[in-house]
Amino acid sequence: MKHFRYILSFLTFLLFLPLQNATAGTSTLHAILVADTIHDIRSVTLPDVKRWQKELKVISQHAKMVLKEKTFDGMEFNKEKIKNYIQELKVKPSDAVIFFFSGHGYRTYQKKTPWPFLTFEFCKPGLDVQWIISTVRGKKPRFAIVMSDCCNNFMENGMFGNETKNVQMKLKPISAQVSGYQQLFSKAKGCIAISSSKQGQFSYGSHLGGLYTQCFFISLNREIKEKKPSWKRLLERANGFINHIQSPVCEVYTE
Repeated sequence: MKHFRYILSFLTFLLFLPLQNATAGTSTLHAILVADTIHDIRSVTLPDVKRWQKELKVISQHAKMVLKEKTFDGMEFNKEKIKNYIQELKVKPSDAVIFFFSGHGYRTYQKKTPWPFLTFEFCKPGLDVQWIISTVRGKKPRFAIVMSDCCNNFMENGMFGNETKNVQMKLKPISAQVSGYQQLFSKAKGCIAISSSKQGQFSYGSHLGGLYTQCFFISLNREIKEKKPSWKRLLERANGFINHIQSPVCEVYTE
């Protein structure tokens, strides 16, 4: 993971209109966390997965959802295990799914979609984020997030570049309102796909984790306190925090 710039390509946010008939406490929040803690970026990926684990407990509690979390790190960091888990995942129409990856990524000049390949073994093909998006959407959850905090640079130019950045993120979290979690996670509809960097870019991290992941959670904590929380505003704010470093890509699917 180096780092990334973010281009937010919002298709539409009509999917985030409240579900008037949503029943609290009956839906499951399926969380699939994947972190490369066995290669050279453990100092970045480990804080990411720990942050997600901590935040998911808060999200599920306040959104009144049953949390079902599966983490693939250490010896569990295996492409086939992850593919099988996603394929076999049982999802109800009222459920939400969150997939998060922290590690190395890449793309090729032949790739048509903006999403990277996720790297597991450096000499073998990675897992296409497009496949994850399509497979998760095919299970028809009420709401889903597929986020990859990894590089999206061209493999033909070398897997890893020499560029480094000393980035200082002076962002302070804000106390959240419980109702905001319900609006963003219990009542949202559709699927958000996020790549931490656009085509050809690196993604950067620090001892605090991936920079985009940091910006995402700071923006989430700020958005939760709003009277009418909005995913559109949340993602635009996260982009504003980091777009001087890298350009994220975000697409929203409504069907």
